[in-house]
Amino acid sequence: AYAAYKDQVFLDYAIQSWWFGQTYTLTSQQVAAGKTDIRNFTIISQCQNITMAGGTFYASPCSLSLAFSHACPGLSALLANATSDPMYRQAAIDSKNFIKAHLLNTLDQVQDMISTKAGCPTNSDPQSYNPGLVIEGLSILHSVTGDTDTLALLNSIVNATIPNPSWQDSSGVLTKGDLYLPRGLTTLYARNLIPNFQDDIGHYIAVQFNAITDLATANGTNIYGNAWAGPPSSTFDPFHQINALEALISAI
Repeated sequence: AYAAYKDQVFLDYAIQSWWFGQTYTLTSQQVAAGKTDIRNFTIISQCQNITMAGGTFYASPCSLSLAFSHACPGLSALLANATSDPMYRQAAIDSKNFIKAHLLNTLDQVQDMISTKAGCPTNSDPQSYNPGLVIEGLSILHSVTGDTDTLALLNSIVNATIPNPSWQDSSGVLTKGDLYLPRGLTTLYARNLIPNFQDDIGHYIAVQFNAITDLATANGTNIYGNAWAGPPSSTFDPFHQINALEALISAI
């Protein structure tokens, strides 16, 4: 909202949200000490010889999750761009490094979370919102830093995401409505950071638009189902509406 309207109130809300997320985000000092004030257990300092700093705790006491605040660099990068405060820039970079080190599998597919318990188990259940969040965040981060590492990471994740059959049918339609992947790809598309993928991304977003309007909309209504490949549902659900509207707006 602040990026669109430049209203200080929106920026203040974003900063408050950032500080709330910071409370649940591991710092280098906490990792070195092996403890944090918000979790009553010993934190392992490394997984696969790489620091756990930059991860944000989820509802599960031992899980560091992708989806909340600093574990996805988007909010930090937006604040870095809006305020020029190096604190936000570094937080976004820490999040990127955490994702790269701990939340990508061998196929560069983004996983949901990793545990701080011994062995560092991950949640490997593929969900389309995970790469969507990361693609959006990294696209914004690259607009702030311009570094080649972020761009290379983006390239790898997009290359692993668009053809992934885990969350879409053979036509490329998301089988379950998701606002984050279309929004993330639109953020990347608008910045034209990976020219080789521009046509693919544009086509992918258009496929979702056509599926929602043709296959997931109840006849004679503006009610959108959550199964974008159909059949439509005449039952109004606000979450399904939001998912569909985000994808429709992304395609405009």
